[in-house]
Amino acid sequence: MVLMRCVVCGVGNRLRGDDAVGPVVVEKLRERFSSSDDLLFIDCGSAPENFLSKIKKFGPSKVVVVDAVELGRDAGAVEVVDTSRIKGFLHSTHQLPLSLFVGYLEKGGRCKIVFVGVQPKAVGFGVALSRECEGAIDRAVEVVSLMIE
Repeated sequence: MVLMRCVVCGVGNRLRGDDAVGPVVVEKLRERFSSSDDLLFIDCGSAPENFLSKIKKFGPSKVVVVDAVELGRDAGAVEVVDTSRIKGFLHSTHQLPLSLFVGYLEKGGRCKIVFVGVQPKAVGFGVALSRECEGAIDRAVEVVSLMIE
């Protein structure tokens, strides 16, 4: 049972190997959770800023962002990351820095922002999702599920 309005944003490019983890996590969460007026799952692709008005209109109390980011850990590691650390993440597959997207959401303090990062192994064009990140998808789904149940 969901006790808050929550948006889950999967960020990443499905054509760039492990960068696909965010959108794939959102896809699996949609399958797991029945339709609810209090949950919104968005595959943001590599341009999450294009969904800011949709998120704002939904009026969430929490936004969970899932993305493949350099955490300095082994490939496939899943970590809940403090949003202040996002400023240091460089990710060439996004049109704008993720820090601007998160900063806009945090502006005004209307909702809590939670960032779930997955350590990628390879994010080149045409590269398949690594075995490590395939395993991380289910772990990330579990982490996010606990946040929204």
